[in-house]
Formats: sequence, structure tokens, C-alpha cells
Amino acid sequence: MINEQKRYFEPTSKFGKGGIKSMKPWQWALCAFFFLLIVIIIPIALTNKKHELKQYDCKDGEFTILESIPQELDLESANLTHKGWIKLIDSATKTLDIACFYMTLSEGSDYPDANGSFGASVFDAIKRAADRGVKIRIAENKNNYETDNIDYKYLLGYSKNIKVKILDFTKLIGAGILHTKFMVVDKTNFYVGSANMDWRSLAQVKELGILIFNCECLARDIGKIFSVYWQFGNTTKKLDQHPNFDDDLATQWNIGNPASVTLNSKKNSVFLASSPPEFSPTGRTQDLDAILHIINNAESSLSLEVMDYMPAYLYQKGNVYWPTLDTAIRNASFHRNVDIRFLIGKWNHTRPEMYQFFKSLNELSTVTVKLFIVPDRKGKQIPFTRVNHAKYAVSEKQVFIDTSNWSADYFMSTAGVSFNSYHKQIINQVQDRFDRDWNSKYTHDLSILPDL
Repeated sequence: MINEQKRYFEPTSKFGKGGIKSMKPWQWALCAFFFLLIVIIIPIALTNKKHELKQYDCKDGEFTILESIPQELDLESANLTHKGWIKLIDSATKTLDIACFYMTLSEGSDYPDANGSFGASVFDAIKRAADRGVKIRIAENKNNYETDNIDYKYLLGYSKNIKVKILDFTKLIGAGILHTKFMVVDKTNFYVGSANMDWRSLAQVKELGILIFNCECLARDIGKIFSVYWQFGNTTKKLDQHPNFDDDLATQWNIGNPASVTLNSKKNSVFLASSPPEFSPTGRTQDLDAILHIINNAESSLSLEVMDYMPAYLYQKGNVYWPTLDTAIRNASFHRNVDIRFLIGKWNHTRPEMYQFFKSLNELSTVTVKLFIVPDRKGKQIPFTRVNHAKYAVSEKQVFIDTSNWSADYFMSTAGVSFNSYHKQIINQVQDRFDRDWNSKYTHDLSILPDL
């Protein structure tokens, strides 16, 4: 019995009677190779495959801040949205992906006296891209108004190079819309900002966004957000709270690990955030976390500009309070003494129930809230125009350029994207735009609001 136990526990092998001890040098080398292969080489290969962005660099990237300035508004801007868009679309040689709330560009041709040609020229650029063989994909929100569907239906019939998918958020997650506004070209260039694919957004509404050229790592990253939209397009099945995504839609760039890129010859950090949570694969920072990050990390100054602001749900039945952003702003003022300037777009569709929240914030000693009002144009008025629709925040060390308004709905159930950067040149240029707006004749104190 003892001999049987000894035979069972004493290793013998083809390496020799002494087992491992009698291994020859070449056998040791072979074992070492397989150890390295299994423990080091294969995991690195799998990691690189999972995080494909590591292969792409951004050493010669360029950025341009784009703005739409409404007709007859006395504000200077060197780079207009429609010109930047045409440059972007005309640069396409292989692919053009468009994510939009709706598309009413061609309608601009009916309004020549209102600079409607701005939209028509962008629409023509899209057609030219299709004509030269560019593969175009459009992810668009399901719209109830037939006028919002004319352009994409025309484009579908115009070229076999154009594909469209519609996202129905009511069926997908129970509420919300695709409110995103961005374009990606050849996985290298892109735009993201507040401007809709609407001639009004180019000629009659004030907007702000950023155009990036020659930055493949960021373009591919925002392309992953488009791929999520494309995956859920034309789908009627309700999504799980935490849908399963392919590994290649995960991102390594986020609030904790921003991408290091060179833009306009200056190296700095950038990350892209998105909403809602159901549309965010592994690694993607939530849009809400991104805006809270810039507010919570501001040390001396914070400039905020948006169309709609309300610490509540705007589109749910009943009153549902949502203090998340409001609390962050108040903390920045009360606890850190940050100088906060808040510029809100007021127009004929601004909800009066927002006014009480504007006035409440304005009572804080370091917070000043003002209203930006775009005057009516001369002649016949055009519906849903003449408003400051820009959405961004800038502090002394960070900038946040968004596609969403700031209420609970936009972060919890609406698809949006933000561009976040610590790049000093971008910060300075966006701050200059804010200061210009703040000091313009179109900015008014809250005293013009009616008493509640």
C-alpha cells in the first residue's frame, strides 16, 4: 500500500525519472515560451482587439468652433455652421454618417429672403457625396410631422448609396427622442453641436458646435455612438435596461481616461459622453456625469449657456422634481465661491414655470442669471426660429459642448452627445463666444420677466 501511494504521488514523465528536475535546457525554453504566450502575449492581443482605438493616433488634428448667427443679429462669427458642414461633407470619400433629430434642409430653398439657401446648399452637398459613391447612413428620430420626413424620404429615392434607419424611443425605452446632432466622415472628421439638420438652425437660430478634422481616434469613438443608433434603428422591441453590446462598441476614452490628442498643434485631453444610459456601452461616460464633472471641478469661474433649463422633468405628466444639476450649481456657488454666469435663451416657447428656478438661482451671491433674446426678423416671421439654441459650459479649465437641453428628460431618456475637453485653445475660444453674448445688447436681466 505504501509503495502504491509513493508511486501515485511521485511524478514521472517523459522528461525523465526525476520529472521536472531532469528536464533538458531546450525543454525549459519550450515551457518558458508557452508560459509567455498564455500569460502575456495572448492577453495583450485580446486587449488590443477589444480596444481597437489604441491603433489610431491624432497628431495633426484640427478644430474649429462653428456658430449659426440668426439673420439680422449683430454678432460677429468667423466660422458659420453651414460652411463648416459643407466643408465636412465635401471631404467625404468613403463614408458619411449623420445622426439627427429631423432633417428639413431642402425646405430652405422656399425661403430665399431668410437665408434659406444655407440649408439647401448643405442638402446639395449630401447629394453630391452620394453621386461620387460615398456610402451615407442617416439615423433619425421617428417624427410625427410629415414635413420632418421629406428630406430623408427624398434621399432614399435619390441614391442607392443612402440608407436610413428610424429610432422610435417610445417603443425602445418608453419615452424620449433621438436629439443628437453630429456627422462623421471617413472615420476621420466629424461635427458635434447644437445645430439640427434644419435650414432654420443655419440661418434663423443661434447655435454652437465644434468641427474636428484629421483625428481618427475621436472620429472612430463618436462613430461607435452612431453604431449604437444604427443597431437600434428600425427596431420596435423594448430594450433591456442594460442591453448587451458587442465588445467593439466599448470605449476606453471616458471621464477617467480621456484620449490624449493633438488639435491645432496643442496636445491635450478629450472624451465624448452620451445619453441615455440604455444607449451607453461599456466605458462610455454618461452625459449627465460629464456636465456634473465640469460644474463640480470649477474653481473660479463657470459660464453656462443653454435654451431650456429646469430642475424637473419637462415632458412627463405631473410635476417630478429633479434637483441634480441645480444642486451642483448651488454647491459651486455656496461652498466654493465660484463666479457663475448663466445665460438662458428666451423665446415665445419658453415655459413660464421655468422662471421661478431662474430667479431662485439668481438670488445666490456668486450667480448671475440673464436671458438672451433674439429679436424678430423684419418681415414675415418663421415658426420655431429666433432663439439662442446653443448648449455648452466652460470653466477656467474645461469645456463641455452639448446637444441636449438641461432638464431630467434629456439626460434620462433622450439620446444626446457631448464633447468634453481640457484643451486651452478650445476653452478660450468658447469663453470668448460666451463673453460676446453676455455683453451684447441681446442679453437682458431677469427683471423683464413677469412677477410670479
